[in-house]
Amino acid sequence: MGDLIAQCLFQTWLLTLFAVIALALAAISAYGVMHHAVAQRTHEIGVRIALGAQSSNVLWLVISQGLKLVAIGVAK
Repeated sequence: MGDLIAQCLFQTWLLTLFAVIALALAAISAYGVMHHAVAQRTHEIGVRIALGAQSSNVLWLVISQGLKLVAIGVAK
């Protein structure tokens, strides 16, 4: 009985470890997508701010574009 419990605990621990690794990889990937999207549009963002766009509007633009890219990645 003790061996069965030890085996179940080990499998649970291993599954938890893999889940944490998968979550970390997903977070790093989402950060990379957002960084790439902002890096591509740095000039456009600067022009928008120079022309008087509110920072909240620019932030929403960046976040919505990044979320679209992340959603496409999740769908695949």
